[in-house]
Amino acid sequence: MCKNSQDIICSNAGTCQCGRCKCENSEGNGLIYGKFCECDDRECIDDETEEICTGHGKCYCGNCYCEAGWHGDKCEFQCDITPWEIKRRCTSPDGKICSNRGTCVCGECTCHDVDPTGDWGDIHGDTCECDERNCKAVYDRYSDDFCSGHGQCNCGRCDCKGGWTGKKCEHPHSCPLSVEESTKKCQGNSNLPCFGRADTQQSMDLFSSPWDNFRLTIITKKTKVMFQPVPGTTPQESHITANCWPLTEVNKFAYLDSTLSRAVRIDDEVNVRLAKASVAFGGL
Repeated sequence: MCKNSQDIICSNAGTCQCGRCKCENSEGNGLIYGKFCECDDRECIDDETEEICTGHGKCYCGNCYCEAGWHGDKCEFQCDITPWEIKRRCTSPDGKICSNRGTCVCGECTCHDVDPTGDWGDIHGDTCECDERNCKAVYDRYSDDFCSGHGQCNCGRCDCKGGWTGKKCEHPHSCPLSVEESTKKCQGNSNLPCFGRADTQQSMDLFSSPWDNFRLTIITKKTKVMFQPVPGTTPQESHITANCWPLTEVNKFAYLDSTLSRAVRIDDEVNVRLAKASVAFGGL
């Protein structure tokens, strides 16, 4: 008879005596009450003033009901506009309060600042509707590399410079393939992805499991990776490109728990037995 809807005796805030809950109020203030001790008005006490609802409202079962002109979880904010108007001003175009990226205070959104410097956060707008993180190919809060370096980020959308297209300006117009076709072709049978920009240093893991044979060929038009996963099977080949640009330099890769660092010249071939390989590369 003393269990609440969660099957907890007296909400863990009292003891059951003869089928009835006796709530624990050691301070004698009666702030814990209810049939199952489910109401705790201590939740209404403001940490700074130590008053119930900051003295500007009434508490019922742990919730503050504020007087006119006051709002907040503990009626701590004074505001001259109605609650309806507060909600209207903070509602984003998609119907969410501050786009679920901020806090509404008296009709104004305070956006969550994800920029650790505190200067100008990646989230902004009257209702926090703009999220600049959407402009980054790989989100890194310490990087200012928006739109792959080929466009301007405006309210979370990339406006690409001439010669570039794609959601994040990652695809050159000079490439005869569409973004989708380019991605599919780059993956090939081995599922290796296109990666990075052609004019910057990048790195990628080629694979993480052991291979008996691995050959990397750098030529003027493409970079080939050929590996034979199981002895006696047909070697698999993949071409590595960056946004349809051929890669022409490989700086290092690891093998047999050691590291080989070198610049691979055009038409050079490297044959090694690898446990794991990764490459750092630059474009033409």
